[in-house]
Amino acid sequence: MNTLIGTGVAVAGAQICTMSEPTAPHETTRKFVLLKDLGIIKVPDDYRHSTQFGNFLRMYRKKFWRIGSDIDVANFPDPSHVLRPGDKFRVRVFGQAVGVMSTTTEERMAFLNAQGDVHIGPQGVSLIFEQKRILLPEGSRYISFDKEECLWIDDEGRHRVPCMYKSLGGSIELYLGYLGDARREDTFFCCSEVS
Repeated sequence: MNTLIGTGVAVAGAQICTMSEPTAPHETTRKFVLLKDLGIIKVPDDYRHSTQFGNFLRMYRKKFWRIGSDIDVANFPDPSHVLRPGDKFRVRVFGQAVGVMSTTTEERMAFLNAQGDVHIGPQGVSLIFEQKRILLPEGSRYISFDKEECLWIDDEGRHRVPCMYKSLGGSIELYLGYLGDARREDTFFCCSEVS
């Protein structure tokens, strides 16, 4: 059994993924672990990017333990990848295989890019919730990363990222985290297009 150091998450048969250190490209360290392959999500035929997140909040608000007041579609109008009806994505959940605060946001983004990640924004997170929430391991926070220029900047000048937290009891919280908060960026979504 592999245990994610610093997160309290133990996953039987977890797959360790490797990534080269940016400062030592010839050395490879094990920094990230595949926690769960959630399978394929399909963007519904009636999907509309401009209304998806607002409709999602209206439809599912009561299923959440809490929804942060600052998570709003107006703050994320243009993720790196705008979803289209019929798109299909393989969704995987990765976590750190090393201690908390021992990887940087840049390393996580480089790892996601190497995995073929497509940044899908809160609109994509809403589809993961609709189609795969039952499969999400409990006791983890899930982050949907994107390029800085596609993230909302709050009044304090900090970039914010969509996050979903599923408690050990199964209740789910939806909120915005802070890009670069290494203590809370230990588990994240990776979505890759499927033809």
